[in-house]
Amino acid sequence: MSDEHSESAGEDTSVTISTVFDKLQTAADHEERADRLRSEAKREVLQSVADTLPFEAEMTVKVRGKAFEIVCVPHGVTESLAEEFPQPVTVSTPLRFILGEREQLTQGTTRGIVKQLVSEVAREYDAGAPLEVVLERAPEYGLSVAIVETELEALKEQGAVYEPIADHFRTT
Repeated sequence: MSDEHSESAGEDTSVTISTVFDKLQTAADHEERADRLRSEAKREVLQSVADTLPFEAEMTVKVRGKAFEIVCVPHGVTESLAEEFPQPVTVSTPLRFILGEREQLTQGTTRGIVKQLVSEVAREYDAGAPLEVVLERAPEYGLSVAIVETELEALKEQGAVYEPIADHFRTT
C-alpha cells in the first residue's frame, strides 16, 4: 500500500510541476508579446516624431503610463534651421516632451514619480542625485519645485530616499 501511495504522490507532483511550468511558459510568452508590442509602439512614435522634426536628432522613447516621453538630442545645425536663421544655430539641449494622456497626479503617484525621478538622476551621478538637478528636471515630470521638495521630505521620513551626502539623494 505504501508503494501505491508513493506512486500516486509522485504522479500528483509531476502533474502539479507540469502545470506550474505551463503557467510560467504562458506568462513568459505574454511578457515577450508585451515587450514586442512596446517596441513596435516606440518605433512608430520615433518614426512619427522623426518625420515632423525640422532637424536630425538622436531620439529615445520611454513609456510612462498612457504616454510616451520622447527625448531628442539634435545633431547640430541643419539646412532647414540654417535657412531660417542667418547666423549658425547649434542646438545642444535635449528636447523632452510627452505624447499621450498625462495621469492625474495624486499624492501617492506624485511621491512615486519623485522617487523615480531621484532614481533616474542618481544613475547619472556617483554621489547620488543632486538636489539642484532633481529640481531642474521636475517640470519634465509634470511637477513643481515646491511639490518635489515636499515629497522629498516625506520620502526621507519614510526611509524611501536618503542623503549619502548633503543635497544628494538615493532611493532605498
